[in-house]
Amino acid sequence: PESVSKALEELFNSSTGKLRSLYESLVTDQGIMYELAGVVTSPGSDRQCIHPDLPFQSTAPLFVTFVALQDVTTTMGPTTFVLGSNTEAARDAYDHIEALDELLVRAEIRESTMRVGDLVVFDARTMHCGNANLGTLDEGKKNALDRALFNFSFRNPAVVGSLGYKGSMRPVYTQQQIRLGDVLDKVDRSSKIANDE
Repeated sequence: PESVSKALEELFNSSTGKLRSLYESLVTDQGIMYELAGVVTSPGSDRQCIHPDLPFQSTAPLFVTFVALQDVTTTMGPTTFVLGSNTEAARDAYDHIEALDELLVRAEIRESTMRVGDLVVFDARTMHCGNANLGTLDEGKKNALDRALFNFSFRNPAVVGSLGYKGSMRPVYTQQQIRLGDVLDKVDRSSKIANDE
């Protein structure tokens, strides 16, 4: 849809985009788009269990971006990240409940409350979870909000083989092997057309 294209254009614009140089340094222009979705939690949604998206690999295989589509407050279930948990030792702890409990007690945690348009980029090996959306609805009056995030990721071309996670894109798109360079070329063409007009 046009709104998705516009969002990617804004985020990857060469003069104003926040993500272009970051993703170029992380995955090069050969990085393949792996996810493109919306993540929504409604009032009353439960908290996820803490988890990494991928099994451990020595090279970071996937970088994920969440963009806030509205302000995300503590009651809306922001994502919690366990800093430094993208290591082999942390993954070993994840597989053993007592070790995981010990790791989490000592861990540095960040809760990603955000303003509309803010974003977070993370290594998919990092442990994280979406918190419960604590909003409630009063008899027909909507006084609580969904937490909605625009979500996409690019795969590191240096990592070959299965990532242990399929991603969220439909096969018709994954088969196209859309590369970061393809996205950047489209963004640059759209920018040039807008400037010419």
